[in-house]
Amino acid sequence: MDARFRVIATADEVEQIQEFATSAGARTEILTPRALDPGTVTLLIVGSIAAVATVQAAIETFRGGQVIDLRPEAATPFYRTRKLHYGLIAIIAVDGGVQISVAEPKEMFGEVIGLLETLLRPGEALSTQALQARLAPRLLELEGVTLSASPDSEPAGPDRSAGS
Repeated sequence: MDARFRVIATADEVEQIQEFATSAGARTEILTPRALDPGTVTLLIVGSIAAVATVQAAIETFRGGQVIDLRPEAATPFYRTRKLHYGLIAIIAVDGGVQISVAEPKEMFGEVIGLLETLLRPGEALSTQALQARLAPRLLELEGVTLSASPDSEPAGPDRSAGS
C-alpha cells in the first residue's frame, strides 16, 4: 500500500517538489486547488513510506528558515524563507531581534515553531531584551536549541516563493 502526503505549495514550488518526488521514487498528483489562497496548489505525493518521508524532508529543507516579525507594521508576521537556512528562526523585535538555532531541525524545528506561536503575538512591540527574557526560560530547556541576540535579523521581507 502506498503512503500519501498532501502539501500546499506556491506555484513556483511545484516543479521543485515534483523533482524531489521523482528523485525519491514517488509520484505527484496536482489536486484541484481550493479557494484558500489563489496562489497555491495542492499536491498529493504518493509512494513508499520511505519515498514520501524523503520528499517531506526535502520540502522542509527547501523552504528554509522561519521569520517571526513582531513589529506592529509587519504585513506578514510569520513566514518561511530560503534566505535563512532550515533550522534557523529569526524573530524581529522593534529594536533588532533574536536568532534561534535548532541543531536537529528534522526532529525539533516544528516543535520549536509551535512553542513560539504560543509565546508570541503578532504586532506585539517587544524589545530584544524583553523578547529574550520571555523566550529563554522555555527554549533553553530544549536540547540543541540556542538563542542569541541578532541586531540584523531581518532577512529583507517575505520570500513568497518559499511558502509560508
